[in-house]
Amino acid sequence: MQHKFGVDIRTDLKAIIARASHPDKTERYQSIKEFSSDIRKFLRGEPTIARPDNFFRRTVRFCSQHGTSMVIITLLFVLAGLSSTVSSLVRDVQREAEVMQKHRQSELKRRVSSDAFVRLTNSLILFDSEISACEDALDLCAKQFYFLTNSEVNFENNHMPIIYHKDFQNPAKTTKSFQFSEQTRFKCDFENIAMLKCRDTKPNTLRREQCIAALLPDFKRALRGYHVIGDVQNNLQSQRPGDIISLIYFSFGDGLHFCYPGKVFDDDYDPRKRAWYQNRMAETAEMFGWNTPYLNSNGTGIVLTYSVRIPKDKEGNTCIASADILVSKLIEKTSGKEISSNPSIIERTFIDSNGVVIVSTNRDVNAAALSDYYDKQDGGSGKFVYPDKELVDRLMSMKSGMFERKEKNRNVLITVAHCSSCNWYCFEKIDLDIAVQIAQDNEDAENSENPEKPAATENPDNPLKNTPVE
Repeated sequence: MQHKFGVDIRTDLKAIIARASHPDKTERYQSIKEFSSDIRKFLRGEPTIARPDNFFRRTVRFCSQHGTSMVIITLLFVLAGLSSTVSSLVRDVQREAEVMQKHRQSELKRRVSSDAFVRLTNSLILFDSEISACEDALDLCAKQFYFLTNSEVNFENNHMPIIYHKDFQNPAKTTKSFQFSEQTRFKCDFENIAMLKCRDTKPNTLRREQCIAALLPDFKRALRGYHVIGDVQNNLQSQRPGDIISLIYFSFGDGLHFCYPGKVFDDDYDPRKRAWYQNRMAETAEMFGWNTPYLNSNGTGIVLTYSVRIPKDKEGNTCIASADILVSKLIEKTSGKEISSNPSIIERTFIDSNGVVIVSTNRDVNAAALSDYYDKQDGGSGKFVYPDKELVDRLMSMKSGMFERKEKNRNVLITVAHCSSCNWYCFEKIDLDIAVQIAQDNEDAENSENPEKPAATENPDNPLKNTPVE
């Protein structure tokens, strides 16, 4: 006979036979009923009196009798274990991804901060170089004029490129080269020099006119954007967009005044009343320097004037040479398209050492500053101080560097640099979240285009590598 569950029959059967034939009557089955019951249990695969189950056999027997349920329970335990293991692995991967993302964000933030500071610093270096170039250009013209007026040079009595300023309005006398210029934003003549005489101007001005006329090539070089457009025979001249010197003046103590490019002046114009003239003629004034910026009444915007006092000539004439620089053009030229094309740049503002706004990309700030300049135009006394006094004080104390702060729930990076040429400060506000996102998008796009490109390494010579961000 074969056992129902495949258990070793001989062992259980031996136990029944051994109990039934035990020498000790007390150890035998006590009745036929008990004996037959044990045999039936044996045949059914149940535990017998002769061979009681231990824990192991009881477990095996239970699993055999409830096979389907045990398979399901076992699978549930296995799935629970796998689920727990997978969940733990997923959490570990997520934590590692979060750590890597935080590290990446921190690295991108550091890189964005460094790039922003380098960008502003480079702009200011270019700004100062442009200022220095303007100084050098006017200084050269002033030296040339001083040499000519104190030398024995004889000038030929040919036509001089000097026109009385009112003649530019006379259709019979005006020149074809008198036209509107984007640089000056009014009609002017790049081929001729305008002359103005006040009531007390000395009658004999020929020598000074000849010396000024000889400087025309130097004036053209000083403006640096001079080039011919159109028909050369028609002398159509223009300036390349972006050049910052708009006008060059030579003004004398007796009221004689020259201007290049040629333009028309108001009837009551007297250069000796202008701030740039008086600043240089003051007893304690230096021979050269930059004057307080002012808003030009002809609509060209805020003007910064550099002036030089030329020593008296042999006839005792005093002269001030000056050059007007359009601040907006200067900033546009030194900043390029980076401000308008970078959505992370909130604002770039120039202020002087007193916190007075010179120009700003913040429309509200710039409008307020211009409004104040309009109230006191031409006097050079516009005093719109940047409204954030705490920021101004911090900029003045650090002069150069960067720091972070919260503004309207935004993480804002503020970089600042000092313009040594005119003692101004320039600061730039950057939305860090937008800047980091742009850097991340660019990096992802670059990695997708060049998947095998190795990761960029740090430049050990980079001076900004360990620049702290406050």
